[in-house]
Amino acid sequence: MKLIVGDELGLLKCVDANKKILESKFGEIKKNNEVIGIDNLFENSKNLLSVTHQENFYILDWKDKSIKYTQNINEKYTSQVVKKSNESSTVFLSSENNTIDLFQFDTDLEISNYLKFDTGVKNLFALKNSSFPNEIFCLSKKSTLQVYNSEENKITWKSKNVPNDELDLMVPIWDTDLAQNKSNPNHFYTSTAFGNV
Repeated sequence: MKLIVGDELGLLKCVDANKKILESKFGEIKKNNEVIGIDNLFENSKNLLSVTHQENFYILDWKDKSIKYTQNINEKYTSQVVKKSNESSTVFLSSENNTIDLFQFDTDLEISNYLKFDTGVKNLFALKNSSFPNEIFCLSKKSTLQVYNSEENKITWKSKNVPNDELDLMVPIWDTDLAQNKSNPNHFYTSTAFGNV
């Protein structure tokens, strides 16, 4: 089994897990160049990758190590989610400025749609994929869990805050991960930076 992993210095590495060897690598070592996310761009392509670093995002053809699209920004990205199909795929990127950039690519790697959305969420921490089309989860520090719908370009659902603790103090919020129940996707589980599930 071969895996492509990213590191905190900005390198992508292809590792053969069975042989336990590094086969090849791509990228340059730079400060503040941590790989935030890496995923296949399309369902039927193993070579085209969506790669997000702290300060840029690009589409990489791993086979010939060529960059097919690149986007540099003046802010720092915090996470990436890719909604894949065979005909088009959508890349969602969250930033430290609490915005979501949406890039929709067709199979020719042309951008067929681009949106920028200000979530209004303070301290947007991560985006997580949803099994529902056009929806992603927005996890943050100090704000409740929200669902963003790309078709409507708005937040369509917000969770209610948990009740105050036994001392009547507000319980701190910092959702770090999320998983949907496969048999009932309307049910999901979150984990927090404070060790709660």
